[in-house]
Amino acid sequence: MKRDDLKGIIEGITDEQITKVLDINTSDIGKAKGNLDTVKADLEKAKATLTDYEKQVKELQESAGNAEELNKKISDLETQIKEREEADKQAIADKAMSERFTAVIGENKFINEFTQNGVLNEFKAALSDKANTGKADADIYAAIVKDRDGLFVNPNPPGDIPGAGNVDPKTLDDDKLRAVMGLSPNK
Repeated sequence: MKRDDLKGIIEGITDEQITKVLDINTSDIGKAKGNLDTVKADLEKAKATLTDYEKQVKELQESAGNAEELNKKISDLETQIKEREEADKQAIADKAMSERFTAVIGENKFINEFTQNGVLNEFKAALSDKANTGKADADIYAAIVKDRDGLFVNPNPPGDIPGAGNVDPKTLDDDKLRAVMGLSPNK
């Protein structure tokens, strides 16, 4: 709006009145322009936020397939960790049991590994039996091996006794040998 525009619209308007009207108009335009700048800034901010949200949605959609795969991997890893922990616990328990068993067998040597494992399994079962609560390991072991032959290697193995002279056992007569020993002949 210009001064001439106001003079053409309103007849007899003074310069002072024109100045006041223009000041009011300028003030209104300044307010409107300020409001417009604020609205533009808010619009730009909203556009940036919308763009960011669209990007995040796209990333989430892309990672949805990866999330299932990742969850499966995590689940598999958790299973492996649990299995490993259980195996470690079992190994520790087996080692402790083996040490207890080794302590009670002392210097005895089993005739073979199969026999040793069998007695070890009986020992484990006896330890977990409530009837043996409070008993010493040595007492439990002694009860297991008591009156059982053929478990251990003989500490005094029989020696080979060589024959006297060059006698062929095929040529010996049983009846003559029995007679020398003072026994009656074989019937």
